[in-house]
Amino acid sequence: GAIYASGDRTSIFTNCIVKNNFASLRGGGLNVEGCALTLNRCSIVNNSTTLNSGEGWHEGGGIFIGSTPSPTIANCIISGNTAVAGGGIYASSSDVTLLNSLVYANESLELGGGFTSRGSSSVNPQIHNSIIWGNNDIVGSGESSQLRFSIDCPFGCPTLFDISHSIVEHWSGTYGGNYNSGIDPRWV
Repeated sequence: GAIYASGDRTSIFTNCIVKNNFASLRGGGLNVEGCALTLNRCSIVNNSTTLNSGEGWHEGGGIFIGSTPSPTIANCIISGNTAVAGGGIYASSSDVTLLNSLVYANESLELGGGFTSRGSSSVNPQIHNSIIWGNNDIVGSGESSQLRFSIDCPFGCPTLFDISHSIVEHWSGTYGGNYNSGIDPRWV
């Protein structure tokens, strides 16, 4: 991929374009593991991972975030990325905050075309004032193709996702939150 960041560091990217990159494993555009991350006013576009369906380690066509403390993606466009899982964003054991951003037209060969979050019951991804639309996976383009939350809880998990003031294609309200919609944003 284009950028790999790890360790006990802080990675801040502002006004950047990460475009047309490839990773044989995770994070076609960015692979961030274990360090603090802030993306602000960035475009993560047309990145990909190896597309070997059924194999692990090919997540996050645009962005892979693993065990990262409170990463923030603000005012960004994540579009046209492809991976086996989490075409746009794949977050593993990370409390990602997506703010004022667009996750659009990403694709996954398996599940979670737009934004996939996976972790334990302590993971609390947040999505505020964002649009998640036009993403596809093996299931199609429904709500679970836009947002996929996979929580490892042996006895069931409460709803732990904070989603507000956002537009999600095929929004059903399953993930809760306030002032969300599935109404077409009608691109001009």
